[in-house]
Amino acid sequence: MGRQTFEDNEEIIYSSYLVKKPTVSKSLSSTKQLAKSWTNWSVKKAPHNHEYWCVLRNTQFSYYKDESERVAEKVIPIQDILGCRAYDDNKLDIFTKGMTLRFKSSDENVIRNWMQAITKLLPHLNNYGSESDLEIAESDDELPEGCKNDENDAVEQSSTSNVQSINNGILEEDKKFFDFYDITKPSHLIQAGLIFAKNKRSLTGKKWKPYKCQLTNKSLKICSLKTQECRYCIPMEKVVDCIELDSKDPLFAVVTFNQRLKLRANNEDELVDWIINLKSCVMVRNSLAFTSKEAAREALKETQG
Repeated sequence: MGRQTFEDNEEIIYSSYLVKKPTVSKSLSSTKQLAKSWTNWSVKKAPHNHEYWCVLRNTQFSYYKDESERVAEKVIPIQDILGCRAYDDNKLDIFTKGMTLRFKSSDENVIRNWMQAITKLLPHLNNYGSESDLEIAESDDELPEGCKNDENDAVEQSSTSNVQSINNGILEEDKKFFDFYDITKPSHLIQAGLIFAKNKRSLTGKKWKPYKCQLTNKSLKICSLKTQECRYCIPMEKVVDCIELDSKDPLFAVVTFNQRLKLRANNEDELVDWIINLKSCVMVRNSLAFTSKEAAREALKETQG
């Protein structure tokens, strides 16, 4: 059984032994490669699953070879954690900026406590609004504004932003990550594929209907499979989170400030892709907004000083 405390910043929030499964990661060495190969997850091979001592603090998540170790095998800053999910057979996935950490426990209470601890620590994991189906346009006359006046009719297949020589102290790997998901950069494809949605405007609205879905750094678009035309558009500035729904099917919800739009992924692997990519867009937008505010404050101090 894990230990749970809520004290000062460096105190342990929760800790326990967890069996670590092979890590699933995305290579961010090339944003072009990432955009074109969004389904190509690489799995790091491990000779066997190892039990690690896992620790959650206010500033980081880390895991150790055992409880007596003082040097962690891996440390993930808390701002790099995008979310988590618990599922069958007491499994726990922790979504981070560059990889998915997969764990398992023989005790379902331990997994439940991990979910509660991570969710409580990360305010951006809170749910907003109520769950609902989409109102997808059935004809050209019903097209939403985001589909009629697209910010970029020809979506580029990869990031075309020029990497400046000055990184402002940001690691090159982090800079590529931020450039790829940055809403202020030219529109480029992050993920595309088949999804299913229930359309409240349709006579068969209770049935799941297939659509082509395109996620760019600026919007999430639901398109007709027959005509490829956009039928529903969610601007990324309105998205606050993406969460997995409690279901045997690969369901997820795109969370806006007033509702959770319910969608079904094509399979379990693509479900993880959609969640991580949407969460990454939100995280980068929030981080850049915070950095911009801090820079403005510093500039104001200098002018006043």
